[in-house]
Amino acid sequence: MGTRTHCENNFRDERAVSLIKYMISNSGQAIAKLDSIDKWPNSDGYLEVQDGNSIIGRFDVQVKQIKSENLSFPFKIDFLNYCMQSTTSPILAIFADIDNSRVYWLHLSRKLLMESEYWNNTGTKSFRIDPNNEITCESLKYITQWKKILNEHKQKLHDYDRLDKELKTILENSNELIGKSDKNFENIHKFLDKFNSLLDNEYSIIKRMIYPNLWKMGYAYQHYNENSVLYTLYPISNNKNDLQIKKLDEKLKIFGYRWKNYGNPFHENPEKSAYSEIKEIIMKMIKNHRLDNCFSEYILNEYIFAYADRFCIPSGLNSKDTYALSEIKDSFQKYLPLWIDNAVECLITSERENFKKREDCLFFNINSEYYDPELLVNELNEEELNEISKKTMKDIINKKIPDLPRGNGKISFYVFDKLLNWAESLNISKFNRIYKKIESENSDFDKNIEYNLRVFFENIPKVYGEIIDANFPKLKDEISRFSAKNILVVLDIHRDNPRFFMYFSEPLDGFYDPKIRIIHRRDYSEFKEIEFIKPVVFDDKDFYLFKMNDTKFIFEYLPMFNYVYAELSWKFEKYFKENNVGYEYFKPKYDFTPDQ
Repeated sequence: MGTRTHCENNFRDERAVSLIKYMISNSGQAIAKLDSIDKWPNSDGYLEVQDGNSIIGRFDVQVKQIKSENLSFPFKIDFLNYCMQSTTSPILAIFADIDNSRVYWLHLSRKLLMESEYWNNTGTKSFRIDPNNEITCESLKYITQWKKILNEHKQKLHDYDRLDKELKTILENSNELIGKSDKNFENIHKFLDKFNSLLDNEYSIIKRMIYPNLWKMGYAYQHYNENSVLYTLYPISNNKNDLQIKKLDEKLKIFGYRWKNYGNPFHENPEKSAYSEIKEIIMKMIKNHRLDNCFSEYILNEYIFAYADRFCIPSGLNSKDTYALSEIKDSFQKYLPLWIDNAVECLITSERENFKKREDCLFFNINSEYYDPELLVNELNEEELNEISKKTMKDIINKKIPDLPRGNGKISFYVFDKLLNWAESLNISKFNRIYKKIESENSDFDKNIEYNLRVFFENIPKVYGEIIDANFPKLKDEISRFSAKNILVVLDIHRDNPRFFMYFSEPLDGFYDPKIRIIHRRDYSEFKEIEFIKPVVFDDKDFYLFKMNDTKFIFEYLPMFNYVYAELSWKFEKYFKENNVGYEYFKPKYDFTPDQ
């Protein structure tokens, strides 16, 4: 078998992504972060739309190739089910006709999907793309439409908060099922028994992170028969005596739950429905990085230096290779809030057109709003930044620390705050930089990349094992990633396109080394040609290639943290699929309004 080369599809995918990113960025009002090689299930990345100096919101993006003469595309049913369940971001399909340099888009809204009745199809459902929905350099019509979609989505999320309170009020006063019998209760009880058992055992992390005072989950429905169901789940705290099954008041209208051939999953297979509910929660926790992250000193170290390097100005920290925990905490908990407060005040008093009041300085995310110090830095000139730093140094002595919402799209302040609190319990006073700085003008550029990759891969088994132990100890055998096999990583480091190749060999006589061995491709003739099927004989063992990729991740601020979460997402998707747990039915988040 000859040397492996990239297939034509890989080049076409790369050209499609490049064309889309160029067209969108040309607007000056949107930026797309897309990958030609998928990293997350059902998503090729995202794009953000801004209005002036404020980010309006974000779309999840699926990239497809198409011909302009045939503006129709078949989507897989599983992907459409995913779109039905997504509530965090609206989803755009963006189509590239690379032969004619044209780009189109389609908003896969719940309304569109409901009207299509796609669940009646098997395998795929085709959707027509409106030829007017074209992304061009001559018109910003598509930007106007995207802003409208994002604003409507944001309003809907705000409405959910209000409606959620109404639902809780009704649940608290809905006791009409006391003492009643119903043949459907048996299946609901089976579902609840299995669902709550999973919460108490394999998936106890859900209770720990989302419902810390949970006793059991309850089931509330408005309509239930063999063919359809309208329902929601609700938590019952451990200090409350409450019903586990309730019937919702008829004065509510619930939309978005229509059942066709799929029927009522709780009636057909209540235990499998429990797994599907669990899958939805777990995959969302992984995507949002909301597992218990206080499990690894390596991750803690990565976060500390990511914070210091990325926010060098608003943190007040000088770039160095060693930090005391005390100076990091003082920076994050004292200096940063004061710096943000002063930066916001500076923007308002400078009479900038887009910053008339403090709210104008907030970044509006899909689910929250906060001051992003990175965005504030970008709005200030060097003289203003120097004045803000001087004022903050004075304020930190005698001014009360303001309680401000803070955040960043790349580095979660929520996670960082948890990690810093955890760090105090470790009795570690200082942290040393793990990775070497990678700067293109540095003569040690290639050498530093190789050093960082070696450190990274040497620690993967340990860090991945730690996240499993901290979050899914009872699923260790099912979702392990680096065990029971000997792993070999072959680095191919050069400035243009550094890559790695990961091989495995079956253990001989039951022996395996959980530590990954790392070598450089240039040093071993066995790896001169890359084989995908034929094994490579190395150290008298057969090694099979199972993964190859570029090393862009090593340039990120949180390479290990992001990589481990991506691996965990892939592993759980595979695990649920192998156990036939998926989107067998669609269950949009409840959406209801009182009678008019």
